[in-house]
Amino acid sequence: MLFLDLSKAFDTVDHEIILLKLRHLGLKMSAVSWFQSYLSGRKQSTCRGGCLSSPKQVNSGGPQGSILGPLLFICYINDLPNCLSSSDSFLYADDTAILVKGKCVESIEQTLNDEFKRVDKWFSCNKLSVNTSKTKSMLFSSNRFRDKDKNLIIEEPRHSTGLSIEQVPNYKYLGVWLDPHLTFEAHMNAICRKVKSRTYILRRMRSYISENLALDLYHSLIAPHYLYADIVYDGGTKTAKHNLQISQNNALRVVKNVDQRYSATALHTQLKVDWLDVGRQKRCCTESYKILHNLTPEIMRKQFKTNEPLRNLRSQSDLNFTPHCNRTVFADNNLGNRCHKYWSSLSPDMHKSSSLNVFKTSMRNYGGFQHVA
Repeated sequence: MLFLDLSKAFDTVDHEIILLKLRHLGLKMSAVSWFQSYLSGRKQSTCRGGCLSSPKQVNSGGPQGSILGPLLFICYINDLPNCLSSSDSFLYADDTAILVKGKCVESIEQTLNDEFKRVDKWFSCNKLSVNTSKTKSMLFSSNRFRDKDKNLIIEEPRHSTGLSIEQVPNYKYLGVWLDPHLTFEAHMNAICRKVKSRTYILRRMRSYISENLALDLYHSLIAPHYLYADIVYDGGTKTAKHNLQISQNNALRVVKNVDQRYSATALHTQLKVDWLDVGRQKRCCTESYKILHNLTPEIMRKQFKTNEPLRNLRSQSDLNFTPHCNRTVFADNNLGNRCHKYWSSLSPDMHKSSSLNVFKTSMRNYGGFQHVA
């Protein structure tokens, strides 16, 4: 996988090119003219040592801090996948990644180099540039190939001196730390460090605030670190998830203002806070409902196999997942299989909830998931 870093992405969007792309996207000429008026006629000056330069015309980028900047960049880079032939691309504003699949390192390396050249040519034609010093690569593999890992040699397209892209053991992409074997240990360790620092702050102020306020601070300052992408890292190692649970128990003891010997089970019961694994299972079911009822983007629904009954029968639920048949524990623990496992444990009545809000309410009150110590 290749994680691309663009140099000054939002500031290098060419006005003529973005207006042309907006027309190709189907916008009416009146809307395109509005964008042209919004972008054109802007000037900027530089002040240094008390001296102000003469104003110069701005022909790229948008106003600093505008909400239209990211939106225009998404439209600008939307056709990037068209230049790729043998890879998948993941675009989120200026965070761009290219994924190549293969059975051997040599074929992956060759394909990724070819795709990188195509991407670099596309960037050049669209007046964008890749920051090769911050562009990184990573080779994903299952645990059984842990001792057979090789280095990916991804050459910089515009250099003939043999410079290559750095291969990293961990990379933070969209807020989640990835590693070559998807153990998510680095990500969960980072969560533990953040929670520890915030728990320390909460402990310092605990004697001055009530339990209700301390619980509110837990939900606003600490809990979001556990919740972000939790159904993704739920497939990580048990040891790392156990350390996460210990950090949550420590934070809840500070909220309750009790010592370390206080029962963790009593803490969760009295404060009405889910165990982390129970919460992940509930949110996985919520995401399953959204996928099965077409409430998620199409690109996400394509990652899951679903089966619909040929006819309506009272004894069967309306929708379900088709589990993947995998030969390794590493592959068997994917999100699709976990969704199938948790979703199948729910009652048919919950499957047929009339809306997402109704389903979320049912999940909050659902007690079928048990914490595994």
